[in-house]
Amino acid sequence: MRRQAWVLVVLVGGCFTTDLDPTKGGVFACSDEPEGECADGQDCVNGRCEASSELPTVQIGFPEDEQDIGLGVDTPIGGRRTLNITMSGTLDLAPAGDDDVFGEGHLEVIVDGQEPLIVESGALSAIVQLDVVLDNTIGAHRISVRAIRNDGTRYDHAAGSATRLFWISDGVTPLIGIKRPWPGSEFPLEATPIEVEAAVLNFALQAANPTGGVADKTGHAHVYYARDILPCIMDADGCDKQYLTTIVMKETPGQLTIPDTVAGSFPISVVLRNINHSLYLFDSTPDDDVDDGVPIVDEVAVTRR
Repeated sequence: MRRQAWVLVVLVGGCFTTDLDPTKGGVFACSDEPEGECADGQDCVNGRCEASSELPTVQIGFPEDEQDIGLGVDTPIGGRRTLNITMSGTLDLAPAGDDDVFGEGHLEVIVDGQEPLIVESGALSAIVQLDVVLDNTIGAHRISVRAIRNDGTRYDHAAGSATRLFWISDGVTPLIGIKRPWPGSEFPLEATPIEVEAAVLNFALQAANPTGGVADKTGHAHVYYARDILPCIMDADGCDKQYLTTIVMKETPGQLTIPDTVAGSFPISVVLRNINHSLYLFDSTPDDDVDDGVPIVDEVAVTRR
């Protein structure tokens, strides 16, 4: 926990240290420095110590974590569809621009990297619903919800934001989706250890074995950084063997170190592989004579600064 910074009050004719309540929220400054911690029962939010029991929270109810909502029947593949999502929490919703009051604010909802939708009214304690529009495409889809203070500052404690990966699936095609890092996550310019967590659908993760051969919809994932992934994994002289780590089970993230770089945005990619490390190719029409298998990949962009 972060410790509070005591305030020295200077008055005409002398000075003294005030007898302030160390548990009072929003008074004491805090930081990640060794002497910048808050008192027990408090957390550091936007540079101020606040009571842990009063921190505003947000959650996503629907879609559920890794839920497959299917292609539906009313929208063609590739068309635009409407999805009704639900959110809850303890943030008191208020219009943006009101006087800044801790615990109040609005929601910023982002679906698949589109322009944010703003929610300023309703009662999160009773669940808030929101219609969002997204592409009806087979693969991983993402929702993020962030609590924003009345002055436009994002609440920076962990429970002040929520993310959700879900699927739109045809029930057959194997899929993979990166859950961590989330798109837009920021990392320093120097070499940095990170974890990459991925989920799969219609595919079984299994430890790699160079002599294990291949099995139907079974294998592991390779993780790449800063690669134009589709062209280079299909090229024998490309980046196919330049993966930085593997993911062999859902509960165990890939551990890797992203290298030194300049500032900018760079992709992290995951690619499904066969048990023997060869590139997994999914053929949706295996009974015909055409070899038209395609790789199964997912990618998110992270920021280095």
